[in-house]
Amino acid sequence: MRTAKQDIRTVESWGYSRSEALEFVTRRAVADARRIAEESRVTPDLAALEQQLAYLAELRAICLASMSRQRFVSHA
Repeated sequence: MRTAKQDIRTVESWGYSRSEALEFVTRRAVADARRIAEESRVTPDLAALEQQLAYLAELRAICLASMSRQRFVSHA
């Protein structure tokens, strides 16, 4: 499974800014989580759900770090 950081870099390589790439990857991750949750109602796939939750946790950390950097730059 790819990491959120790898996916963000890939989207940036398409010409998007860092913030646009982060938004794109986040929207896709949320859609994927929704799909997995809906599919799990019928046939629970705990491994897929655990992978998606780990991906979302990594993405959360990236978003928080990005926000911290933005605050630091804006206050400098």
